[in-house]
Amino acid sequence: MFEIPESVLVFVALVLALVAALFAAVRHIPAGTRTVVRRFLCPFRRTDVTVEFQEDPFGHGRYLDVTRCTVFGSRSAITCGKLCRYLTNFPARRDARGHEA
Repeated sequence: MFEIPESVLVFVALVLALVAALFAAVRHIPAGTRTVVRRFLCPFRRTDVTVEFQEDPFGHGRYLDVTRCTVFGSRSAITCGKLCRYLTNFPARRDARGHEA
């Protein structure tokens, strides 16, 4: 029969184990971004806004894009610099009298 050295068999077994571990790990990689909605006082427009962000798929709390904002009418008409993506603390919204809530 075939005489296969033991070291080759060990190498093949290790490679197969590594491939199986990689396939198992791929299932835990996020498929895409998730949508997060935040309501806050926009420091750039000085008005209360509701913003829909696309969040980093790895859950680091980083916002990648603004897909909707109540200041702008449609999704494609967001013409500001989208600087709110870089805010770490969102300012509190105002109450009916114009004071921060």
